[in-house]
Amino acid sequence: MDKKTLLLYVLFGLLVVGVLFKYSPACVEVPGRDSGLFLYAGDRVLNGGVPYLGFWDHKPPLIYFIDAFGLLVGGGSIWGVWLLEFVAVYSAALVGFVLMRPAFGVLPAFLATVTWVLSISLVLTGGNFTEEFALPLLFAALYLFWRSVEQGSCGWRGFLIGALSAVCLLLKPNMVSIPLSIVIVLLVTGVLSRRWRRTAVDLSLVLAGGAVVILVGVVYLAANNALGAFVDQVIGYNLVYPAASLRSKAESVLAGLYLLSGSGISVIAAAAWVAGIVLVWRRSRKVEGMKPLLYVALIGLPIELLLCAIPGRRFGHYYVAWLPLLALLVAFFTYGVMATWSDHRRVFEIGKVVVTRVGICLFALLIAMSMLPLLSASHQTASCIAGRGEEGELATWSQSAEYITEHTVESDYVLVWGAETVVNFLAHRQAPTRYVYQWPLYHPRYANEDITNEFLGDIMLNKPALIVDTSPTSTPVPPLDSIARQEWAYDHPYLPEMDEVFEYIASNYRFVGAVGPGQWLVYRYTGEDAADR
Repeated sequence: MDKKTLLLYVLFGLLVVGVLFKYSPACVEVPGRDSGLFLYAGDRVLNGGVPYLGFWDHKPPLIYFIDAFGLLVGGGSIWGVWLLEFVAVYSAALVGFVLMRPAFGVLPAFLATVTWVLSISLVLTGGNFTEEFALPLLFAALYLFWRSVEQGSCGWRGFLIGALSAVCLLLKPNMVSIPLSIVIVLLVTGVLSRRWRRTAVDLSLVLAGGAVVILVGVVYLAANNALGAFVDQVIGYNLVYPAASLRSKAESVLAGLYLLSGSGISVIAAAAWVAGIVLVWRRSRKVEGMKPLLYVALIGLPIELLLCAIPGRRFGHYYVAWLPLLALLVAFFTYGVMATWSDHRRVFEIGKVVVTRVGICLFALLIAMSMLPLLSASHQTASCIAGRGEEGELATWSQSAEYITEHTVESDYVLVWGAETVVNFLAHRQAPTRYVYQWPLYHPRYANEDITNEFLGDIMLNKPALIVDTSPTSTPVPPLDSIARQEWAYDHPYLPEMDEVFEYIASNYRFVGAVGPGQWLVYRYTGEDAADR
């Protein structure tokens, strides 16, 4: 490795640290809602818990094991998980650069890499999201595909492409736009070139790699008697999830394009996509050397937008999955500018580096694209260094965890009434039931008498020392207070069987106070055996 390449890799590392530092435990002592659930699940896995049996969730299982490994590396600290986030994004930057450099050139690859890494700060509203950990897998699949095209066949690389694709599927089902695009390109180019046997072998290897990874997951779940629970929670629950309106779907895509326009990456990628379609349609020789990657980007971007639109939600981390495809299109755009602009006259030299007019203009474009993401990242990092304290929701979470720690012992169960499983993780207290958050109990198309009875049975058996009612700050949660619940029920019908849960809590728990700025209500167990606990 020469010094220039090493310098670029160091620069990428510093860039990733700068973008992710604001999500590190040095700045954010209290993880977000999703991250808190994943951390709690990871902690349960380390203590022998099995996904979907030890805790209920409707995500695929891999994120729980990633967090478990991160907690193991960090000795129980969130720093271990943050380190895995850094490794994921940094390795994605390196693989992406190595992928794009031979196809588009050093400068286009550099500009595209810097742009997509900085763009993370515009859409990532916290850390420890599944999309972050999928980034290196997606870039690796693209690299293997590129190398396969160079070699004339996939071979063992096809098997790895399939395996990486399946791992992405086990992180999040909609992270398959790039694998699907690769398969489409392999199939179409194979058919057009009439390489029937080679294409069949390549696609079979891709499918075999994916099947092996999926089989390993199925065997693990079946061996732990969790396969049925997985099907019920990950497939069954998501199938009955309320469908978004067409307007919500369109707004979710437009929101992503708008957010990422802050760095210009979505605007340039959109222009590059249109230009790419035109050049491919005209069979231009200008795209000969980069056709495979360009085909994947042109096919993959519409698929990615469609997959993002399906849930109709505008969570920022959803748009992280767009970045590999947008990076390819930005590199293509930069390559096109350099190839079209004839003014490559030397302006000056820095050592052995010749600086041309087109190079100056492209670096000026990079600076302009980087300005908003850099300001966003630097502002939040500066606030962190200044020691700005927790406010609002985060303060309620941390103060509730402190209260629980002070008023219970480690062996006590604590039920957080709502969806704030992060409090269980922060307080190091296990939930008394696998329904660590209770959304499924209120879902009209999923909830039934069996799961309600299971939930009640768990509470009666494990007798949580405290129940923390988060309904004052969470509208979907029915208040434990009967008067407040009557008002809530007018707009939020629930199963009649839940009344038994409310009656049991009312008979065996008493209100002892409110905690945090959110004024969460705390109830202590006062059953017949309370004195023995």
